[in-house]
Amino acid sequence: MEKNMKQVFLLVCSCALLGCTSSVKNNTEINSDDFLLTGHIEGYKPAAEPLIGKIYYEELFAGRPLVKVTEVAPGGYFQASIPLGHSQEMNLNVGSRYYTLYALPKGKLHLTLNPDYPDSCEYKGDGADISKELNFYYGFRRTHYSNDFSGMQSDMERLSPNDFKVKREKVLAERLRTIDSLQAARNLSQDIADLIRYHEQLYNGHILLSFADFRRHLGRAKPDNQILQQPTPPDYYTFLQDMPFEKKDAVSLSQYRDMIGSIRFAPPIMDAGNSVKDTIITVKYTFLTYLLDKNVPLTDEERKIAEGHRYFIGTHKANPAFLKAFNEKLDRSVYSPFEEKYKAWCDSFNVKLQKDVDAGNSVLSVHISSVENDLESLTKRWEKCNDTFKKMYPQTPSLAFDIFVLQYFIGQLKGIASPADADTLYNERISFITDNTIKEVMREKYQKRFSSSDLLQQTKGGEIVCRLIAPHKGKYVLLDFWGTTCGPCRGDIDQFSELRKSYTGSPDFAYLFITSSQNSPEKDYRKYIAEHLKGEESYFLSDYEYAYLEELFAMSGIPRYVLINPEGEILDDGYDIYQLEKFLNEKGIRKGASVFKTFF
Repeated sequence: MEKNMKQVFLLVCSCALLGCTSSVKNNTEINSDDFLLTGHIEGYKPAAEPLIGKIYYEELFAGRPLVKVTEVAPGGYFQASIPLGHSQEMNLNVGSRYYTLYALPKGKLHLTLNPDYPDSCEYKGDGADISKELNFYYGFRRTHYSNDFSGMQSDMERLSPNDFKVKREKVLAERLRTIDSLQAARNLSQDIADLIRYHEQLYNGHILLSFADFRRHLGRAKPDNQILQQPTPPDYYTFLQDMPFEKKDAVSLSQYRDMIGSIRFAPPIMDAGNSVKDTIITVKYTFLTYLLDKNVPLTDEERKIAEGHRYFIGTHKANPAFLKAFNEKLDRSVYSPFEEKYKAWCDSFNVKLQKDVDAGNSVLSVHISSVENDLESLTKRWEKCNDTFKKMYPQTPSLAFDIFVLQYFIGQLKGIASPADADTLYNERISFITDNTIKEVMREKYQKRFSSSDLLQQTKGGEIVCRLIAPHKGKYVLLDFWGTTCGPCRGDIDQFSELRKSYTGSPDFAYLFITSSQNSPEKDYRKYIAEHLKGEESYFLSDYEYAYLEELFAMSGIPRYVLINPEGEILDDGYDIYQLEKFLNEKGIRKGASVFKTFF
């Protein structure tokens, strides 16, 4: 049932019975130990709905994106208080504008914004000079750096990895000279100039890692390109040794944290830690569709067989085990002639499919399956990744390595089901870390893994969720944050449509779709709902309301799935949608009568 949020607030809400409360904390509550941001928009004219400011920052060393919402008061003033244990670069989004902030623990920073000069910002207080110069530099850089990624595919097709690295070394050298000129022209302190240099070096490293990753995908789409077929040599990654990873000031930059995350997903690390048995890529454009588009005449039996190629299995390659099982389900007397008759068509279809997969076209979803999460497997993968990381970045001890260990541990900890195994994993991994602060962050993450489920926070975001789930008291509820502009979102919606419909009206389970104009232009949303989600429970929130859900669940992107238990507790705010059917079966969730009600 599609409802506008204005209707939602008319719902009779018994949130207390769901582990919620009607009382709401003041989102601008001030703690003297926190970083305090205040601001003023000159000449601000209030609208019917308050203007929202969103501050984007990260959990200390853990790499988890966080969001803090602040409302602009009628006089144009706003404020926000953020717990902070380490200096950190942040971004403030107000309307369509972004401003860089450099936040200091227990610091106070004030911003003055002028709508008549939207690109300008006046800073006062702790970290004002750094904030001002970082904001200026990033704005200056945007006008000169637009081609860094746009020209990358062309470089991939004509330059070897090490040739590209040489090219980027020249680009970096030129940009560092530009920073030298800016330092003199703007009379920058050495500390501020060094921070900007660190950012530039880290940014260049991110470009180099992206090049190595992207060329693997492009190579599969262009098998005839000899340059792309050459593997990236191990010595390509020596540039990591030139990164300012051990500069503690550099840790405060968002680009530092991005770089550590990029290393975790760099091809050598991914190859070392790969335990995926197969990858299932679901495509809407099936072999049957392909044959029909080519006007190939088919019998009814042949149509069924062609439609069975809906799944492209394997890590960009066919999975023999799956194909064997698939073939065994078919009458060989029917399938064998089909296989022989349409082999050439199938080969040409697979070429097209591969290109579509790599380009992100026609792909409904990508499902990594059969990941081995037993303790022995996790340990073996870690040992390989540990060895690979130290070959890429041999400095020991190293701050970068400590953060890498922490982030890799957090990723593996999520897949651990046994508290005893988690304890073993924790004791093993923490021994690798030398920095005491990072050890403390790991300890905190470990302790929270098997703590009691989180009650919905007493915030505006929590209140909105309580009202959304109120009609489903006593049920498990899955929240699906999606958008019409998000291809993976639409893919998952299509892939799990039959599963959802079989549980529509379930006395034990409800599935709720949530979006806003931020991710779904209203016209496109209405059209998509009518064509794909008719009769299902979908909420189109205002951007104001949606911002508080971004804050509550620390959302940095979609799709995002949140599982709530019958008591109104958050079981998992980063739920794996591909575990849903297994979860429903294990919990004995009853299916529904599939009776749809639509409200307009």
